[in-house]
Amino acid sequence: MTQMVAGSSSRWVREPERLHFPVEQRVPEDRAHFELRTALFLTLQAAFRETAVLGSDQFVYWDPTDPTACVAPDLFVRLGGPDESFKSWKTWERGAPELAVEIISDSDEGDAPTERVHVLEAELARRR
Repeated sequence: MTQMVAGSSSRWVREPERLHFPVEQRVPEDRAHFELRTALFLTLQAAFRETAVLGSDQFVYWDPTDPTACVAPDLFVRLGGPDESFKSWKTWERGAPELAVEIISDSDEGDAPTERVHVLEAELARRR
């Protein structure tokens, strides 16, 4: 375990390993899925632009020690501030979204994206 040297706030016994949290991954999306996701995003943005931050198809990370512990919901909402731009969402920095939406397409049949969404739901509920 990495720890700070006693009495010092800037020296490490061992340099911490730097973790990379990706901000994108290309996943095919059919036109209907894109149109639904875009319509939902624009609708919620118009309604909550001043009171919530919205994300769409961006990674949501919930474990600062594991860059693979993430999902990229079609839309997510965090209440409490005006909308702003960001590359990825780290719950340990910004808090957990109050809402995450995944639009399931015919092409998702047999895949496991819903399993990861259920993991996110459980983790977000635990952090509230």
